[in-house]
Amino acid sequence: MRARNWILTCLICLARLTFTAQAQDAGQWAARAPLPAALSEVSVVELNGKIHVFGGSVLGFTGPYHLEYDPNIDKWRPRGAVPRSLDHMGAAVLNGKIYLVGGFIGGVTHNDGQNVAMEYDPVLDSWRLLAPMKAGRGSVGLAALNGKLYAIGGRDATGATVPTNEVYDPATNRWNSLAPLPRARD
Repeated sequence: MRARNWILTCLICLARLTFTAQAQDAGQWAARAPLPAALSEVSVVELNGKIHVFGGSVLGFTGPYHLEYDPNIDKWRPRGAVPRSLDHMGAAVLNGKIYLVGGFIGGVTHNDGQNVAMEYDPVLDSWRLLAPMKAGRGSVGLAALNGKLYAIGGRDATGATVPTNEVYDPATNRWNSLAPLPRARD
């Protein structure tokens, strides 16, 4: 009897989920102001309703690009340049600031992972270099959780995909190693 009730409950939940999913608006696309430069391999975050695009390259040249898009007025504007010319940086928002870690110097090989960590203050439009990660990595995943930043995976200075897992504490400006991923990822 319990198993039958459980199955009925699951079927009812599934029916509700299916109905909810089918009732969603399909949405539509609309053209907005284009990015002022044909950047590729960028990092992107949203903060306070604005979209920030960092680094990347134009025609194969990596630069310290930083552009901010305001969807309310449909305009892009340049902001404080990233302290290093990199692409494939990990990006996250924590406590009203934007953090970028790692990245590649640029080029087609992407085997020059960097250990740099930077903090951007949008109020002051300024950057601050932080304690570097323990080892250089590009294509690193960065996530903010419980007041800390987690830099996970990526590719090292030789281009090898790594299982590295580090946590950064802004209160102490220190990185600590955590248990590696079960499988290397970038």
